[in-house]
Order: sequence, then structure tokens, then C-alpha cells
Amino acid sequence: MSIFKRKKQQSKNKNTEAPLSESAETANFDGNHPEVPLIDYTQRHQATEAQSDSDDHLVITALPVTKNTDSAAEQPQARQKSVDWSLTEQQLNQLDEQRDQLADSLRDELLTARSIAKYDLRQLNRPNQGADTPLVDDHQVHALEQKIATLNQKLTHWYGTDKMANEIHFDPQRPYLLLNNGLVHQPTETQRHSLQRLVQLFQREQIVPTQVTIDYDDLLQPTWQHYQEHHLATPETTLRNLFQDLQDWQMKTDKKANELFFAPGFKVVQAGEQEKVYDPQEKLNMIIRHRQNGNLFTVQHFLNEALLSQDLFDNDGVLSATQYYAATDAKKVVRENFYRPDGTLAMVKSYLPDEPYIQVLGPTNVLMAVFDSDLALINWWFEHQVLQTNSVIIVSIDSVLYQTLLAAQDQGLEVIPLVSELDPQSPQLQDLANHRHGIESILVAEPSIKHYLEQQAQIDLDITVISPLATVAHTVEK
Repeated sequence: MSIFKRKKQQSKNKNTEAPLSESAETANFDGNHPEVPLIDYTQRHQATEAQSDSDDHLVITALPVTKNTDSAAEQPQARQKSVDWSLTEQQLNQLDEQRDQLADSLRDELLTARSIAKYDLRQLNRPNQGADTPLVDDHQVHALEQKIATLNQKLTHWYGTDKMANEIHFDPQRPYLLLNNGLVHQPTETQRHSLQRLVQLFQREQIVPTQVTIDYDDLLQPTWQHYQEHHLATPETTLRNLFQDLQDWQMKTDKKANELFFAPGFKVVQAGEQEKVYDPQEKLNMIIRHRQNGNLFTVQHFLNEALLSQDLFDNDGVLSATQYYAATDAKKVVRENFYRPDGTLAMVKSYLPDEPYIQVLGPTNVLMAVFDSDLALINWWFEHQVLQTNSVIIVSIDSVLYQTLLAAQDQGLEVIPLVSELDPQSPQLQDLANHRHGIESILVAEPSIKHYLEQQAQIDLDITVISPLATVAHTVEK
């Protein structure tokens, strides 16, 4: 029974009254006492008047009593009154349902109010990006702390505890970034379902996140187009990719796609789905492969029968990158060049020990920056080209960038971890439960993960479960 249902139990009276249909004689005779003649109060009244005339005697006339053990049976049968109690019961059930609904509504409202208050408090205490210390209004902080304490008291009063997870408060005025290593080219039905659940969540919260990926992907644009056409991303969402940004892929150029030139005397021979190019000495010089759309895909270059390099073209047939291989190992890449659409060099990655690992060059091939790791490059790109003031990043706890982003929280960045599955042995999940990194807002894929965190966490968390799809609003191509 809900704590809001407090029904009075009717007390039982052990002394049962005689039925109203019993005769006067039966009501006075129980079989254990002598029969008492009934008094005729009319004659008694007359006798009283007679007494006023003469005080010598008192006249009491008793009616004769006829003993008849079957008197009850001879009495006329009392008409039974019909009582319709079903309407009252129905009203009481409706009242119970109303109490339950009010209880649910009150809990949701209290938790939502607490979530907003906690969000506002975090905003006040969050460091300003680029500032040494946050600008804190002590009066506002105290007022919010008091408000949270009052809400906790209300929760405890009505529900016996305040250890309940709030929903995450999403602020449509802030920029949200959804970070992934890359996009799945051909998502499975399960992956499609998960992406649609995310879209449903973002639309419900009225936020438009920016999709951010960090992997090199020559099929990124057609894959993203597929996501938008099949409602695997919100319509207004934009895509940012590390390599596309560094390569200025949107720049306008007069360079044509699928341009490939051969020296005089070279011969092209069709060999199945690929083409082989031989020099005048009949030695293999190139192997050319095309995509299904007819555009160039890869061109491998050979020297003395050994693989020298491989050119990679994007989906439109424009040269995007070149990989150089070790002379003694055709599977070992020693250097990678990444180009802009106009052919200028955008970035060089060297895997040789005596060369800088990553070099970023400007449009005029002037060196702009050097990095010792991919993580350093990603951080630099994030800071200078992706992050905005007051950004919020939604990132999987399995991402290679997760720990780095957690460390950047002291610079004003807010991180919302995304937990896809319940693994109590996961160090990342244990850190969230122990509040190790100060995370208070967590996005989870299943209710079981929320229940685990509620049981294990020592503080009040904001946890939103990505809800199952309410309805399939669009037909998804399989």
C-alpha cells in the first residue's frame, strides 16, 4: 500500500443488536428469565388520573400474555432494503489511484527541482575557462544549498529517503558535444536502435549536440549522410572530425577528382577488379582499385617489385592521404601524409625514431605545430577548434579520450560519461560510484546500471536512463 493511502479500519462491536424486525415480546424474552407482562401505558395513564380522585388504591391493569413459541414465525416478514455499495468502493479506488499519481508527480517534481538546484550550484562553483579561481557568489551558493537541503527533507518526509537519483538537467542554452572515435559504416539493428534512442533523448530535452569524431575515415561523409537520412542523428546536428578539419575538406578547389597520370610508355592491364600498370621494362609500377561508385579508391606504387607507398582517395575520388612503407616490410607504415583538397600538405605523421611524430602545416606548407602523441594533437584541436565556452561533452567511459577529458574539468569543461553496459568490475564504473573525479551527471543505457550506481554511490547523482523507443516513427532501412 502506498504511504499516501491511510485507510481507517472499522472497529468491530462485539455486542450485536437485536434485529429490528423482532416483536416486542420476543425482544423481552430470551428463555433464561421469567416472562414479564407488558404494561399498557394508556390504562396506566388513566389509573394515574383516578389516583388524583382517590388515594385509597392504585389500579394497574396488565394485559394478558399468550404464550406462543411460534410468535416470531407468525410475524409479517420485514422487507429487505437493498444497499448499493459499489459506487462508494469505486470512488475509494479512484481516490487510491489519485494518491498514487500525486505521489509519483510529487517525487518527480522534487527530484527535478533538486536536479536544477544542483546544476545551478555546479555552475557557480565551476572554474571559469582560463581563470585561476572561480568567481563564486557566496550568497547564491548558500541559498542553493539551503534549497537542496529543503528538497531532501521533503523527499525523506514523503518517501522515507532522499537517496534517489535525479534526472540530468540538460540546458538547451549550452553547447553539447557527442564524442565518438568514429561512425559505424554499416550499423547493426542493435546499433541503430541505440542511436535512435539517443536521438529521442536529445529531441525530448530540446538539445542539438555536435557529433565529434577523431578517426581518419575516407567514408565519413557518405556514412554521415546515411545517418541523417535514416534518422540516426538529429536533423540539425553538425559533424566535426579531426582529420577533416585539419585537411580543410570543405575548401573550394579547381582540382579535378580521379586525376591520374602515367609516364610515356607505361601500359595499363585490366586484372579482375583492379588495374595493373607496367613500366616500359614490363615491371609492375602501380595497382589501381576503384570504389563501387567508380571513383578512385587506392593506388599502390611499387619499386623493384616491392610496395613503396599507397595513395588513399576519399569517396569523391580526391587524393586524401599517402602511406609510405618500410623497404624491408611491406606491412609496416613509416610515414603518413595528409592533404587538403587542393593537394597541399596538411599534416605529416612519422613513425621513425629520429623524426617528429606529428607535424601540422598551414595552407602555405609552413609548419604550425609539432606533437609527440595523438592525444596531444587531439587536445590541441579540441581546445582551439572544437570547444566553446561552457561546453558539455558526452563521452563513453570506454573512449581513449575519457581520462583526458576528466582531467580537463578543472578548466571549466563539463563531462557527462556514457555507460553502455553494467560491469561492476569496470574501474571507470567504480570511479563513478566512488565520486573519484567529481562526476555528478551520468548517462546510462539500462535501468540496471542506474540501480547499481544508486546502491553504490555515496552522494546524490544525476542519472538519466536512455529510454526505449516509444514508437518507431520512421522506417529504418535494414
